[in-house]
Amino acid sequence: MIKVLVVDDHTLFRQGIIHLFAQMEDIDVVGQAGSGAEAVTLAERLAPDVIVMDIMMKGTDGIAAAKLMREHGVRAAIVLVTMYREWHFIERARKEAHVDGYVLKQDAFEDLVYAVRAVHRGGSFYSPTLASELGLTDESGATLPALTERERQILTLIATGYSSHAIAERLFLSIKTIETHR
Repeated sequence: MIKVLVVDDHTLFRQGIIHLFAQMEDIDVVGQAGSGAEAVTLAERLAPDVIVMDIMMKGTDGIAAAKLMREHGVRAAIVLVTMYREWHFIERARKEAHVDGYVLKQDAFEDLVYAVRAVHRGGSFYSPTLASELGLTDESGATLPALTERERQILTLIATGYSSHAIAERLFLSIKTIETHR
């Protein structure tokens, strides 16, 4: 079970995320906060595995809160959820606060779930809609095609360390299909 702390100063958004996470069998929301300062306190007390946090909040913003958490020894992976897609926000989050994921509020909820699972496994996750800004383009500058839902499932399981046989059994696919995606 992945223990998650949800942080956003907009109550409706925060409660919506919590409600959606409640439908996931492997995610347990252990706390919620409406400010960066409150998030730092709760992160130290609750020891979540993953913190899902907005960037722009009154008082201590999400990046500053993440930086404080790191300074206070909080070991949780941090995923920032924001409407800001500008490169300077991403760089500041990575360099100053060492966040593990960056998801845009315009992304699908499934992207946030993938982000939480990926950072919990020690990986990182950046919004698929930021592909071109992060250099995921071909020589012509065209964005590489997005993965299908099934391809994402397979690649996630591969990255987690599952064998082709185990993935095939879990997803009811042939081993050959899994090997094609490897």
